Amino acid sequence: MTAGVTMARERSKPSGWIPYKFPERIRLLSMSRGERELKSQIGMKIRKKCHVSSVTAVKEILPYLRIIFEGNKEMAEGLAKWLELDADMIAYLSGKKKAEAVAEKS
Repeated sequence: MTAGVTMARERSKPSGWIPYKFPERIRLLSMSRGERELKSQIGMKIRKKCHVSSVTAVKEILPYLRIIFEGNKEMAEGLAKWLELDADMIAYLSGKKKAEAVAEKS
């Protein structure tokens, strides 16, 4: 009767030493901090002009702005002036930051 709890175990303890490592989710969040901050700043600018929440701006309006900035330069210039975007924000929306990051990794 005394060995019942021990014998009820379906598998044994893992053998050997298991190394500890930093949580993957936290590491990925720290790597993407700059991009998330830039998206948030763009969302705040859109929020002021379009009267929507910054979360809604990032989720629903930002993808369309990216398409415009990548495809139509004249409209992109007008939107950048109207939203009062700085150079980093314009580079992010036009996709130049991604191209630079890929070039740096290669």
